[in-house]
Order: sequence, then C-alpha cells, then structure tokens
Amino acid sequence: MKTLNKTLKLLCLIPLLLAMQCDEDVTEDPSLNYSIEGKWLLANAGGSELPPNTMYEFKDGLRYTYYCVDDETTNCDNAYWTALETSEAIPNPDTFSFEPNVLTIDGDMLFDLEFSCDGDVVNVIFPDSVWQWWRIGTSPTDCE
Repeated sequence: MKTLNKTLKLLCLIPLLLAMQCDEDVTEDPSLNYSIEGKWLLANAGGSELPPNTMYEFKDGLRYTYYCVDDETTNCDNAYWTALETSEAIPNPDTFSFEPNVLTIDGDMLFDLEFSCDGDVVNVIFPDSVWQWWRIGTSPTDCE
C-alpha cells in the first residue's frame, strides 16, 4: 500500500512539475539576433526629402563608405546602391566589431543601436539625436 501511495504521489507531481516548467516565461529581445552585416542607406541630414547620398557596407570586419551624387547621369536609387562593389567605396575602410546592439568603429567609436522592422531599420542613438539607417529595398516609412 505504501508503494502505491508513493507511486500515486509521484504521478500527481509529474504533471505539476511539467506545468511549472511550461509557465516559465523566457522572452528574449529579438534585436539581439539582428546583424549589422550588409548594405545600409543613411537618411539625409535635417529630414531632407532627397534620396540618400551615403551608404555604409559592413562586410568581413570592415565598414566601407560609398557616396552618390544624384544628377542627370546618376540616379541614387536601390539599383545603383545594390550594384556597387567594395572596389567602388572610398579608400581606407574602417574596421568594425558588432555585439548585440553596440557597434564599434575603429576600436574606439561606440554606437548604441536599436533595430526595428525585422532588423531592416536601425536607429543609431546619440545623446541629442538619432540617425536612421535602412537596408536597401526597405523604406523606413513601411515600418511605422
């Protein structure tokens, strides 16, 4: 009889332990999984409605910088930015490292980042301003 009571108690405890394990709320900040690798367009200063004229590409530990002058011969659209290769960046790319939500350029410039829009938009946080970058093919207005 004692063995039966112990067995019944044990059987009653198993569902309780399983239920307690299922109730455990493990939420993880999804932005921790986003990568800075890739091509990012920068919003023009002062809220300008002009198309972006600067792009950063983060690749293999280097940040490449590209510029575009939107004139009669060049259209700074997604096709233009996508077609650029690292050989077309300005000389002397910067080194970078990336840890969740912190970007370090050349070992000493630290930037706090907040990702949104499934990792396709990033806000670069400064004490008195925010810069917005977005991946080619994404419009920040699509995510509001």
